[in-house]
Amino acid sequence: MNRCAASKLNIPVLVGALTAAALAAATVESIPSANASCASFFGIGNSSQCTSNPTSIAIALGENAEAHADGILGAAFTLGGGSSASTSGLFNLAVGLNNPFASSPLNNSTSAGGVLSLAVAFDNENSSVVAGRGGWNSGDIGNVAVGWVVGGLNPGDATTSATGVGNLTENILGANSNVDGSGTGLVTVNVLGGYTNLTNRGWFNHITNIVSLNSTLTNDVGDGATGSWVFNVLGQDNTVQASGPLAIAGTAISDNQTVTQNGPGVNIRVGKGLASSARTAAPASVSAAALRAEPNAAASTSTGTKSDGAPSAGAGKKSDSAASASAGKKSDSRASTGGSKKPKTAKAGSRRSRG
Repeated sequence: MNRCAASKLNIPVLVGALTAAALAAATVESIPSANASCASFFGIGNSSQCTSNPTSIAIALGENAEAHADGILGAAFTLGGGSSASTSGLFNLAVGLNNPFASSPLNNSTSAGGVLSLAVAFDNENSSVVAGRGGWNSGDIGNVAVGWVVGGLNPGDATTSATGVGNLTENILGANSNVDGSGTGLVTVNVLGGYTNLTNRGWFNHITNIVSLNSTLTNDVGDGATGSWVFNVLGQDNTVQASGPLAIAGTAISDNQTVTQNGPGVNIRVGKGLASSARTAAPASVSAAALRAEPNAAASTSTGTKSDGAPSAGAGKKSDSAASASAGKKSDSRASTGGSKKPKTAKAGSRRSRG
Protein backbone atom coordinates (compact mmCIF):
# COMPACT_ATOMS: atom_id res chain seq x y z
CA MET A 1 0.00 0.00 0.00
CA ASN A 2 2.69 2.48 0.89
CA ARG A 3 4.65 1.74 -2.30
CA CYS A 4 1.58 2.28 -4.43
CA ALA A 5 0.78 5.53 -2.71
CA ALA A 6 4.36 6.75 -3.17
CA SER A 7 4.30 5.88 -6.82
CA LYS A 8 0.99 7.65 -7.27
CA LEU A 9 2.34 10.74 -5.63
CA ASN A 10 5.65 10.76 -7.55
CA ILE A 11 4.21 10.36 -11.09
CA PRO A 12 2.36 13.70 -11.23
CA VAL A 13 5.35 15.48 -9.79
CA LEU A 14 7.65 13.92 -12.36
CA VAL A 15 5.34 14.77 -15.26
CA GLY A 16 5.07 18.36 -14.07
CA ALA A 17 8.81 18.71 -13.81
CA LEU A 18 9.36 17.36 -17.33
CA THR A 19 6.71 19.67 -18.74
CA ALA A 20 8.26 22.70 -17.08
CA ALA A 21 11.70 21.78 -18.39
CA ALA A 22 10.36 21.34 -21.93
CA LEU A 23 8.59 24.69 -21.86
CA ALA A 24 11.72 26.38 -20.57
CA ALA A 25 13.82 24.84 -23.30
CA ALA A 26 11.30 25.83 -25.95
CA THR A 27 11.24 29.36 -24.62
CA VAL A 28 15.01 29.62 -24.76
CA GLU A 29 15.15 28.24 -28.29
CA SER A 30 12.38 30.54 -29.52
CA ILE A 31 14.30 33.68 -28.53
CA PRO A 32 15.92 35.01 -31.71
CA SER A 33 19.66 35.28 -31.55
CA ALA A 34 20.26 38.82 -32.78
CA ASN A 35 23.60 39.85 -34.30
CA ALA A 36 24.51 36.23 -34.96
CA SER A 37 25.31 34.21 -38.04
CA CYS A 38 22.62 31.96 -39.43
CA ALA A 39 21.88 29.30 -42.00
CA SER A 40 18.77 27.81 -43.56
CA PHE A 41 18.78 24.69 -45.72
CA PHE A 42 15.79 23.62 -47.79
CA GLY A 43 13.32 25.43 -45.57
CA ILE A 44 14.82 24.17 -42.31
CA GLY A 45 16.26 26.64 -39.84
CA ASN A 46 14.42 29.70 -41.08
CA SER A 47 14.75 32.85 -39.01
CA SER A 48 14.39 36.58 -39.41
CA GLN A 49 17.91 36.73 -40.84
CA CYS A 50 17.99 33.56 -42.95
CA THR A 51 15.18 32.06 -45.03
CA SER A 52 15.01 29.35 -47.65
CA ASN A 53 12.44 27.09 -49.31
CA PRO A 54 12.47 23.34 -50.02
CA THR A 55 14.76 23.89 -53.05
CA SER A 56 17.15 26.63 -51.87
CA ILE A 57 19.94 27.42 -49.40
CA ALA A 58 20.70 30.60 -47.43
CA ILE A 59 23.82 31.25 -45.33
CA ALA A 60 24.84 34.50 -43.60
CA LEU A 61 28.07 34.86 -41.64
CA GLY A 62 28.73 38.02 -39.69
CA GLU A 63 27.07 40.39 -37.30
CA ASN A 64 23.65 41.46 -38.59
CA ALA A 65 24.26 39.63 -41.85
CA GLU A 66 21.20 38.33 -43.75
CA ALA A 67 20.60 35.78 -46.50
CA HIS A 68 17.25 35.03 -48.15
CA ALA A 69 16.95 32.38 -50.85
CA ASP A 70 13.34 32.72 -51.89
CA GLY A 71 13.69 31.48 -55.46
CA ILE A 72 13.54 27.98 -56.87
CA LEU A 73 16.81 26.07 -56.98
CA GLY A 74 18.78 29.09 -55.82
CA ALA A 75 21.36 29.98 -53.19
CA ALA A 76 22.21 33.12 -51.25
CA PHE A 77 25.47 33.43 -49.35
CA THR A 78 27.05 36.45 -47.69
CA LEU A 79 30.06 37.05 -45.47
CA GLY A 80 30.62 40.20 -43.47
CA GLY A 81 28.76 42.23 -40.88
CA GLY A 82 25.83 44.25 -42.12
CA SER A 83 25.81 42.56 -45.54
CA SER A 84 22.92 40.82 -47.26
CA ALA A 85 22.31 38.42 -50.14
CA SER A 86 19.02 37.38 -51.73
CA THR A 87 17.67 35.41 -54.65
CA SER A 88 14.33 35.09 -56.39
CA GLY A 89 13.20 33.50 -59.62
CA LEU A 90 14.80 30.30 -60.94
CA PHE A 91 18.39 28.96 -60.89
CA ASN A 92 19.98 32.10 -59.43
CA LEU A 93 23.01 32.65 -57.21
CA ALA A 94 23.93 35.67 -55.06
CA VAL A 95 27.31 35.74 -53.32
CA GLY A 96 28.81 38.44 -51.13
CA LEU A 97 32.43 37.91 -50.08
CA ASN A 98 33.13 40.87 -47.86
CA ASN A 99 35.54 41.75 -45.11
CA PRO A 100 34.52 39.76 -42.01
CA PHE A 101 36.73 41.93 -39.81
CA ALA A 102 35.31 45.30 -40.82
CA SER A 103 35.03 47.66 -37.85
CA SER A 104 31.69 49.03 -39.04
CA PRO A 105 28.71 47.46 -40.84
CA LEU A 106 29.20 47.18 -44.58
CA ASN A 107 25.60 48.04 -45.47
CA ASN A 108 25.74 46.38 -48.86
CA SER A 109 23.42 44.06 -50.76
CA THR A 110 23.75 41.41 -53.43
CA SER A 111 20.72 40.06 -55.28
CA ALA A 112 19.95 37.81 -58.24
CA GLY A 113 16.54 37.44 -59.91
CA GLY A 114 14.87 36.29 -63.08
CA VAL A 115 16.37 33.15 -64.56
CA LEU A 116 20.01 32.02 -64.59
CA SER A 117 21.47 35.14 -63.02
CA LEU A 118 24.67 35.58 -61.03
CA ALA A 119 25.48 38.46 -58.67
CA VAL A 120 28.88 38.62 -56.95
CA ALA A 121 30.21 41.28 -54.59
CA PHE A 122 33.74 41.54 -53.24
CA ASP A 123 34.44 43.67 -50.19
CA ASN A 124 31.74 46.17 -51.01
CA GLU A 125 30.77 48.99 -48.68
CA ASN A 126 27.56 51.01 -48.98
CA SER A 127 27.06 49.39 -52.36
CA SER A 128 24.66 47.14 -54.22
CA VAL A 129 25.09 44.48 -56.91
CA VAL A 130 22.03 43.37 -58.88
CA ALA A 131 21.79 40.69 -61.57
CA GLY A 132 18.26 40.32 -62.88
CA ARG A 133 15.10 41.30 -61.08
CA GLY A 134 11.84 39.68 -60.09
CA GLY A 135 10.60 36.13 -60.45
CA TRP A 136 11.15 33.53 -63.11
CA ASN A 137 8.60 35.20 -65.40
CA SER A 138 10.04 38.73 -65.15
CA GLY A 139 11.79 38.47 -68.51
CA ASP A 140 15.30 38.89 -67.06
CA ILE A 141 17.43 35.98 -68.23
CA GLY A 142 21.13 35.20 -68.06
CA ASN A 143 22.51 38.33 -66.39
CA VAL A 144 25.86 38.65 -64.60
CA ALA A 145 26.86 41.52 -62.30
CA VAL A 146 30.19 41.76 -60.46
CA GLY A 147 31.11 44.55 -58.07
CA TRP A 148 34.35 45.08 -56.21
CA VAL A 149 34.68 48.27 -54.20
CA VAL A 150 37.40 48.12 -51.56
CA GLY A 151 35.98 49.81 -48.51
CA GLY A 152 39.31 50.60 -46.90
CA LEU A 153 40.77 52.22 -50.02
CA ASN A 154 38.01 54.07 -51.78
CA PRO A 155 34.70 53.66 -49.97
CA GLY A 156 31.42 54.94 -51.18
CA ASP A 157 28.04 54.28 -52.67
CA ALA A 158 28.44 52.28 -55.84
CA THR A 159 25.71 50.47 -57.77
CA THR A 160 26.33 47.68 -60.24
CA SER A 161 23.40 46.21 -62.13
CA ALA A 162 22.67 43.98 -65.11
CA THR A 163 19.04 43.55 -66.09
CA GLY A 164 17.36 42.32 -69.25
CA VAL A 165 18.65 39.44 -71.35
CA GLY A 166 22.25 38.28 -71.54
CA ASN A 167 23.99 41.29 -69.99
CA LEU A 168 27.37 41.58 -68.27
CA THR A 169 28.16 44.45 -65.89
CA GLU A 170 31.42 44.84 -63.99
CA ASN A 171 32.53 47.53 -61.58
CA ILE A 172 36.09 46.91 -60.42
CA LEU A 173 37.50 49.36 -57.89
CA GLY A 174 35.07 52.02 -59.01
CA ALA A 175 34.02 53.93 -55.92
CA ASN A 176 31.06 56.31 -55.94
CA SER A 177 30.12 55.12 -59.40
CA ASN A 178 26.93 53.87 -61.04
CA VAL A 179 27.42 51.13 -63.62
CA ASP A 180 24.13 50.08 -65.20
CA GLY A 181 23.41 47.84 -68.15
CA SER A 182 19.77 47.19 -69.00
CA GLY A 183 18.87 45.76 -72.39
CA THR A 184 19.96 42.82 -74.52
CA GLY A 185 23.51 41.60 -75.02
CA LEU A 186 25.12 44.56 -73.28
CA VAL A 187 28.65 44.73 -71.85
CA THR A 188 29.30 47.52 -69.34
CA VAL A 189 32.73 47.66 -67.68
CA ASN A 190 34.22 50.16 -65.24
CA VAL A 191 37.79 49.61 -64.01
CA LEU A 192 39.40 52.09 -61.62
CA GLY A 193 36.85 54.72 -62.51
CA GLY A 194 35.67 56.79 -59.57
CA TYR A 195 32.73 59.20 -59.44
CA THR A 196 31.66 57.98 -62.86
CA ASN A 197 28.30 57.09 -64.41
CA LEU A 198 27.94 54.42 -67.08
CA THR A 199 24.47 53.92 -68.59
CA ASN A 200 24.10 51.22 -71.22
CA ARG A 201 20.81 50.65 -73.05
CA GLY A 202 19.59 49.08 -76.26
CA TRP A 203 20.91 46.05 -78.11
CA PHE A 204 24.43 44.62 -78.26
CA ASN A 205 26.25 47.73 -77.09
CA HIS A 206 29.53 48.09 -75.26
CA ILE A 207 30.59 50.77 -72.76
CA THR A 208 34.10 50.78 -71.29
CA ASN A 209 35.66 53.13 -68.76
CA ILE A 210 39.24 52.53 -67.61
CA VAL A 211 41.20 54.67 -65.13
CA SER A 212 38.99 57.71 -65.37
CA LEU A 213 37.35 60.11 -62.93
CA ASN A 214 34.26 62.31 -62.95
CA SER A 215 33.06 61.13 -66.34
CA THR A 216 29.75 60.18 -67.94
CA LEU A 217 29.39 57.52 -70.61
CA THR A 218 26.03 56.67 -72.13
CA ASN A 219 24.11 55.57 -75.20
CA ASP A 220 20.78 56.38 -73.61
CA VAL A 221 20.21 59.40 -75.88
CA GLY A 222 17.93 60.00 -78.85
CA ASP A 223 16.49 56.75 -80.14
CA GLY A 224 18.98 54.65 -78.23
CA ALA A 225 21.74 52.60 -79.81
CA THR A 226 22.38 49.27 -81.48
CA GLY A 227 25.83 47.84 -82.00
CA SER A 228 27.54 50.92 -80.57
CA TRP A 229 30.70 51.38 -78.53
CA VAL A 230 31.41 54.15 -76.03
CA PHE A 231 34.77 54.27 -74.25
CA ASN A 232 36.91 56.51 -72.06
CA VAL A 233 40.51 55.58 -71.24
CA LEU A 234 42.94 57.52 -69.04
CA GLY A 235 41.00 60.75 -68.73
CA GLN A 236 38.76 62.77 -66.50
CA ASP A 237 35.80 65.14 -66.65
CA ASN A 238 34.73 63.70 -70.00
CA THR A 239 31.24 63.19 -71.44
CA VAL A 240 31.03 60.55 -74.15
CA GLN A 241 27.80 59.41 -75.78
CA ALA A 242 26.59 57.56 -78.85
CA SER A 243 23.17 57.05 -80.38
CA GLY A 244 21.83 55.18 -83.36
CA PRO A 245 23.27 52.06 -84.96
CA LEU A 246 27.00 51.36 -85.37
CA ALA A 247 28.14 54.50 -83.58
CA ILE A 248 31.58 54.67 -81.96
CA ALA A 249 32.51 57.51 -79.62
CA GLY A 250 35.48 57.67 -77.32
CA THR A 251 38.34 59.51 -75.67
CA ALA A 252 41.87 58.40 -74.83
CA ILE A 253 44.33 60.32 -72.65
CA SER A 254 42.04 63.34 -72.76
CA ASP A 255 40.40 65.67 -70.24
CA ASN A 256 37.38 67.99 -70.29
CA GLN A 257 36.03 66.64 -73.56
CA THR A 258 32.48 66.19 -74.86
CA VAL A 259 32.29 63.62 -77.64
CA THR A 260 29.07 62.64 -79.41
CA GLN A 261 28.45 60.32 -82.33
CA ASN A 262 24.95 60.10 -83.80
CA GLY A 263 24.38 57.28 -86.23
CA PRO A 264 27.00 55.21 -88.06
CA GLY A 265 30.48 56.64 -87.76
CA VAL A 266 33.49 57.14 -85.52
CA ASN A 267 34.31 60.11 -83.29
CA ILE A 268 37.43 59.63 -81.16
CA ARG A 269 39.61 62.21 -79.45
CA VAL A 270 43.14 61.39 -78.36
CA GLY A 271 45.42 63.59 -76.26
CA LYS A 272 42.99 66.50 -76.04
CA GLY A 273 42.50 68.95 -73.19
CA LEU A 274 45.60 67.94 -71.24
CA ALA A 275 47.16 70.64 -69.08
CA SER A 276 44.57 73.09 -70.31
CA SER A 277 45.24 75.36 -67.37
CA ALA A 278 48.89 75.67 -68.39
CA ARG A 279 47.94 76.41 -71.96
CA THR A 280 45.41 78.96 -70.76
CA ALA A 281 48.03 80.71 -68.64
CA ALA A 282 50.60 80.79 -71.47
CA PRO A 283 48.73 83.29 -73.71
CA ALA A 284 48.17 85.51 -70.70
CA SER A 285 51.91 85.70 -70.05
CA VAL A 286 52.62 86.31 -73.72
CA SER A 287 50.08 89.09 -73.88
CA ALA A 288 51.53 90.62 -70.74
CA ALA A 289 54.99 90.52 -72.29
CA ALA A 290 53.59 92.05 -75.43
CA LEU A 291 51.99 94.79 -73.38
CA ARG A 292 55.27 95.44 -71.62
CA ALA A 293 57.06 95.53 -74.95
CA GLU A 294 54.66 97.98 -76.57
CA PRO A 295 55.92 101.12 -74.75
CA ASN A 296 59.51 100.19 -75.61
CA ALA A 297 58.54 99.61 -79.21
CA ALA A 298 56.73 102.93 -79.26
CA ALA A 299 59.74 104.66 -77.75
CA SER A 300 62.11 103.07 -80.24
CA THR A 301 59.75 103.98 -83.05
CA SER A 302 59.54 107.62 -81.97
CA THR A 303 63.31 107.76 -81.45
CA GLY A 304 63.91 106.26 -84.85
CA THR A 305 61.69 108.85 -86.50
CA LYS A 306 63.44 111.67 -84.74
CA SER A 307 66.93 110.34 -85.32
CA ASP A 308 66.24 109.36 -88.89
CA GLY A 309 63.83 112.01 -90.09
CA ALA A 310 64.99 115.13 -88.26
CA PRO A 311 68.70 114.82 -88.99
CA SER A 312 68.07 113.99 -92.60
CA ALA A 313 65.83 117.00 -92.86
CA GLY A 314 68.41 119.16 -91.14
CA ALA A 315 71.12 117.72 -93.29
CA GLY A 316 69.04 118.47 -96.34
CA LYS A 317 68.49 121.98 -95.17
CA LYS A 318 72.17 122.45 -94.43
CA SER A 319 73.22 121.02 -97.78
CA ASP A 320 70.75 123.23 -99.55
CA SER A 321 71.86 126.31 -97.65
CA ALA A 322 75.50 125.41 -98.17
CA ALA A 323 74.91 124.85 -101.86
CA SER A 324 73.04 128.10 -102.17
CA ALA A 325 75.67 129.88 -100.12
CA SER A 326 78.47 128.52 -102.25
CA ALA A 327 76.53 129.33 -105.39
CA GLY A 328 75.96 132.82 -104.09
CA LYS A 329 79.62 133.23 -103.30
CA LYS A 330 80.59 131.99 -106.74
CA SER A 331 78.16 134.31 -108.42
CA ASP A 332 79.33 137.21 -106.29
CA SER A 333 82.95 136.42 -106.96
CA ARG A 334 82.30 136.11 -110.65
CA ALA A 335 80.47 139.38 -110.60
CA SER A 336 83.22 141.02 -108.65
CA THR A 337 85.84 139.50 -110.91
CA GLY A 338 84.08 140.78 -113.99
CA GLY A 339 83.86 144.25 -112.47
CA SER A 340 87.55 144.35 -111.65
CA LYS A 341 88.58 143.36 -115.16
CA LYS A 342 86.80 146.36 -116.67
CA PRO A 343 88.78 148.83 -114.62
CA LYS A 344 91.97 147.10 -115.80
CA THR A 345 90.83 147.65 -119.35
CA ALA A 346 90.14 151.26 -118.55
CA LYS A 347 93.58 151.62 -117.04
CA ALA A 348 95.06 150.15 -120.19
CA GLY A 349 93.16 152.67 -122.26
CA SER A 350 94.31 155.48 -120.08
CA ARG A 351 97.83 154.33 -120.41
CA ARG A 352 97.48 154.30 -124.17
CA SER A 353 95.96 157.71 -124.08
CA ARG A 354 98.79 158.96 -122.00
CA GLY A 355 101.30 157.53 -124.37
